[in-house]
Amino acid sequence: MKKVMLVAVFAFAGMIAKAQEGDGAWAGQGTKVVNLGYGVGSIWKTLFKLSAGFTNSKTTAVGPYAVGFEYGVSEKIGVGVQLGYGSVKNVSTDPGANSNGGDLITTEELKSLQIFARGNYHFGQSEKFDPYLGLGLGYGNFKLNSSDNDANYSFNSAVSIPSAFIYSGALGAKYYFTSNIGLYAEIGYVTGSYFQGGIAIKF
Repeated sequence: MKKVMLVAVFAFAGMIAKAQEGDGAWAGQGTKVVNLGYGVGSIWKTLFKLSAGFTNSKTTAVGPYAVGFEYGVSEKIGVGVQLGYGSVKNVSTDPGANSNGGDLITTEELKSLQIFARGNYHFGQSEKFDPYLGLGLGYGNFKLNSSDNDANYSFNSAVSIPSAFIYSGALGAKYYFTSNIGLYAEIGYVTGSYFQGGIAIKF
């Protein structure tokens, strides 16, 4: 998955280098936009923290990273696809609970891959500022790995949940510094995060 993300980053950089001057913000039918972003406020990280049953635990999250493409089908509507990848890890310590008398350390890691179709309704008229509402439906693959450090009663578990139904809903906006290149930000539920932001390029 990391290799896929790296390829996407280089491809995106190449598109930026080849960008030509266009119409600025949302230009209606025929508009093509690619976004590359990062999510903040992982819902899975929040759930891991709430479910931690040990005295000492630390939860960390990576992503979700997001890559999306949108195509204008009318003056106000754009449709496309978005890909998101992220992971959350929780390391919990239960003092003295190991069978050898030491601390029992349990590690849980959730990795998620999400891809969904999405539609955006653009309601702005500015040449630089493009606000929109977005909804999406699609597929999610979640893998949960759990293990501990007890040599005598070691616990290892791997659970995969393919074909999970996912959705996305957000209020967002893009601001273009040039006719083609800008930044975007969204709040709502976007590939597992409450907030997402990054770079947008129109071509």
